Amino acid sequence: MSDQCQVYKATASRKEPTGRAGRRAGPGGGEEEAWKRSGNAAARARETVLPSGDGLDLGRRLIQGVDYHLRQTRDGGDLFLTRFGLPFAGQLHPENWLDSPWFETHRRRLRGTSAIYRTQTKPVEGRALDLVVRFSRVGEDVPVDTVTRGQQPDAEFNSPFEEVAALMALRAARFGPGRRRIPTKRPLAIYAPPTRMQLWQTGRSESRMAAKQARLPEIALDIRRTYVLVYAWIRGMDAEDAVEHIALPREGHEKFHGEIVAEVEADLAQAGFRMLDLKPAHILVRFNPDGGLVRHRDGRLVYALIDYELLERTKGGGPGLVVAT
Repeated sequence: MSDQCQVYKATASRKEPTGRAGRRAGPGGGEEEAWKRSGNAAARARETVLPSGDGLDLGRRLIQGVDYHLRQTRDGGDLFLTRFGLPFAGQLHPENWLDSPWFETHRRRLRGTSAIYRTQTKPVEGRALDLVVRFSRVGEDVPVDTVTRGQQPDAEFNSPFEEVAALMALRAARFGPGRRRIPTKRPLAIYAPPTRMQLWQTGRSESRMAAKQARLPEIALDIRRTYVLVYAWIRGMDAEDAVEHIALPREGHEKFHGEIVAEVEADLAQAGFRMLDLKPAHILVRFNPDGGLVRHRDGRLVYALIDYELLERTKGGGPGLVVAT
């Protein structure tokens, strides 16, 4: 199974059917109330129940402020379960979603330059989870446009542990009137298969990885191992596709996208965060039965942020920021 991770990562640029950006809820709710009310969450059980394979419990690890439960998997890999993923440890063991041919037959490639897929776990104890899995690009070049690169010459992909830490902090942030928050996917786990690639296969820079390691004293990053981030799927449609469902002339698409991105950027700034290269495809929206976008009573858009590779905290946070405990 772990050998397959090299294949999926190495073929990330290969053309595959690209899924719509709707993300379906996996385990639980906990998102902003308006986001919860605007859609249903369900886990579907299909096919054959297989053993959960709990693996060897290696105890708890606190990494960049995030509490993980570390399990050694049957193949010798490392599975870092967050508090969101721990109740679903059986489903999240890699033999229940990454095994071949299960992964090949159940995955759907999602929009983006990374190797990112929607998939489903095998049912465990009668329950399957809808997941989004992405292969970390830590240490690789950031493929952003020239203008963005000029503004942020030191842009780097988060390590998997940096990404989850930043996301957990964003989920805890409350800002503005009414202690608003930004809904996101739930981070469930980080999986590191045991297989080690050749350095040339990884696309990683040794100097970048050394810099990342210097900021991560709690655990060793292996430049030759693959890291897979596992998130719960949430339902919705990305803002790039949403224009096709709104009665807007084509010339109004750019204005619509710009307004949505500006609104999310402003919310991130108030929450004490920023995201390089924020795009409409990184933002999920939902529609009312009449076809209109779901909005708050004050007119603000109900949305969820779904990409975190370049999410980072800003110094001091935004005005009125409160971190929930």
